[in-house]
Amino acid sequence: MTKGKALLVTLQGYFNYGNRLQNYALQELIKDLGYEVHTLMVENHLTTYASVWDRCKFYVKHVFTKLGVKHFLVSYSQILRKRRLFNFTKKYIDHLEFVSEDDVWTRNWDEYDCAVTGSDQVWHNWHTVKRELDYYYLRFTNEEKRVAYAPSFGFTEFPNEDIEDHRRGLMGIRALSCREKEGCDMIRELTGREAERLLDPTLVLAREKWEKFEERPSFAVEDGKYIFTYFLGIITDEYKKEIDRVSKECGYPVINASDMLTPEHYSITPSEFVWLIHHAAHVFTDSFHGTVFSLIYEKQATVFERVQEGANRMFGRIRDLVSVLGMEQVLYGNEAFSRDKRGFKLSREAKAYLDGEREKAYQFLKENLIVQR
Repeated sequence: MTKGKALLVTLQGYFNYGNRLQNYALQELIKDLGYEVHTLMVENHLTTYASVWDRCKFYVKHVFTKLGVKHFLVSYSQILRKRRLFNFTKKYIDHLEFVSEDDVWTRNWDEYDCAVTGSDQVWHNWHTVKRELDYYYLRFTNEEKRVAYAPSFGFTEFPNEDIEDHRRGLMGIRALSCREKEGCDMIRELTGREAERLLDPTLVLAREKWEKFEERPSFAVEDGKYIFTYFLGIITDEYKKEIDRVSKECGYPVINASDMLTPEHYSITPSEFVWLIHHAAHVFTDSFHGTVFSLIYEKQATVFERVQEGANRMFGRIRDLVSVLGMEQVLYGNEAFSRDKRGFKLSREAKAYLDGEREKAYQFLKENLIVQR
C-alpha cells in the first residue's frame, strides 16, 4: 500500500548521463518513503527515439560504420548513445508518463498527490519545451502540490527577459529548496523567501545502492588499471597534456566516454558510467556528476573547469560542492590543487557533514511529500 502518487518533473533527453542518474536517484529516494513515482516526459525531439526514421538512420549508419566509412562514425556514436539511454530509461525509470507539449496544460493532474521538480538545472530555461520555465516551476499543477527538490539555475544572475517568470514561479512553490548556496541567495534576493539547501539526489542515495546498480561494460579492462575521462566541454591541449602525463606515468590506457570516434566508449549506459568511475585508477572530468561519483567512491580525481564562453557560470555547483567538503585539491588550477593529494579522501568531518545532509534531504521529502487531496 503506497502513501500516494508523486509526479516527478526533471530534465529530459537521451544524451546526458547526469540527468538520467539524478532522475533515477530522486525516484528511488521518493520510493523509499512509500510513494509510487511517475516521471513526466514531454514528447518532443529530445525524448522521442523510437520513431521509424530514427531506427532507419541508426541501422544505416551502423552498417556504414562496420564497413569502415568514418564519415558516419560521429553520427553513429550519437545515435547509439541515444538508443542506449532510451533503453536505460525504459528499464530503470518505473512509470514514464508521456504527454504532448500542449496536453501538459490541459490534462487534469488530480490523480497525483504531489509534484516534484528537480534536481539539476531545471530552472535554466534551455528553450527545449513550450513555456519551459512555467513547466519546471510546476505551474500546470495546484500550488499546494508543488515541491522543489534541489533544483539549480546554472547562472549567477537572473536574465532580465526571464526575471518575472522566475519570480512568479518561485512564489508558487509550496516547499522550496535549491542545490547551491548561490541559488538560495538569488531566491532570497528576488522573492524574500528562504530556500533550503539540499544535496543533489545522486549524493543522497546510499553508496551500497549505487554498487548494486552499476554494471561492468563488456570492453572494460582490469579493475584499477585504466584511466576514465568524461568531459562535457572541450579537452584543451593543457588538459590533454595533464591526462597524458598521468597515463604515461602509471602505464594505463584511457577510456574516454566523450570520444565520438570510439562508439563503444561514447555509448556506455549510465550504470556502466558509474562502474567505470568506481573501478578507475584515476578520473578526469569537467562534469558535475562525474565529480559526484568520484566523490562517492573516493577516487583519485582531477576536476577541470569548462572553458567555453558562459560555461564558467556552471562551475559554481562543482566548486560549491568540493569547497564545503574541504576538497579543493582536486580542482585543476586552484591554488590548493595538488598532484600528490588530489583524490577524494573524505575526512571524518566531511563524512559526518554528508551524513547530516543526507538525513536533512530525507526529512525535507518526508515532511513535504504529504498527500494533498
